[in-house]
Amino acid sequence: MDIKLSELPMVIHSCFVLHNICELNKEQVHDGLIQTAITSERQHQPPCAANRCTTGNNEAAGKKVRDIYVKYFD
Repeated sequence: MDIKLSELPMVIHSCFVLHNICELNKEQVHDGLIQTAITSERQHQPPCAANRCTTGNNEAAGKKVRDIYVKYFD
């Protein structure tokens, strides 16, 4: 997904709202559709520099961002 960083908070907030609406209405998504979407996203990602695509760096950075969101929304 290509978006401007300035719009990222609104996109994240929208995802949370949509998720809550789906839960309230007991909407479910079939696991097959989720796997199809994940596969499609992976296939359409642009190449990136080797130093930015290492699993360890992304995983540590992802955990740090997740912890920030957890503290903010808790």
